Amino acid sequence: MKNEKLQEVLNTYTKKSNKDLAQTLVILEKDFNTIKNILLDLTETLNEIETTYDAVYGELEKRIKK
Repeated sequence: MKNEKLQEVLNTYTKKSNKDLAQTLVILEKDFNTIKNILLDLTETLNEIETTYDAVYGELEKRIKK
């Protein structure tokens, strides 16, 4: 992890205050949601690329077989 404070809390969370734990959860949730949204966008893009590839490949196959 990049954030030293966050890493410290994660390494010693059993000894940290409720405030530190709550702040850590907010940061982790934000990071999780950001990464999840990036992955969803990438998945959608990958699906679009695959669909386009399949269509173009199929068309090329038809033309070559003629």
